[in-house]
Amino acid sequence: GGIRCEKATAYVKSLGLKNVFHLKGGILKYLEEVPAEDSLWQGECFVFDERVSVSHGLTEGEAELCRACRHPLTVEDRLSPKYAIGVSCPHCFGTR
Repeated sequence: GGIRCEKATAYVKSLGLKNVFHLKGGILKYLEEVPAEDSLWQGECFVFDERVSVSHGLTEGEAELCRACRHPLTVEDRLSPKYAIGVSCPHCFGTR
């Protein structure tokens, strides 16, 4: 489900892989229904709303958006000396 799945599927198939499948209901349904201990998913899933990212059970993740460049930021990104709230992050530092 979703545009990312459609694009990823097309890309993987273009590499010659044939056994490519979609998750019924998409990754968000998977994260909602499959307990973390039974899941193959690692990390957080970027979402296009104020939550920024979610993990199992659709709990809000730790990622935030850089207000300067809109890049998702990890906890490590926010600890960087290149991070200044609303000004820059390691991804856009020195580009403005």
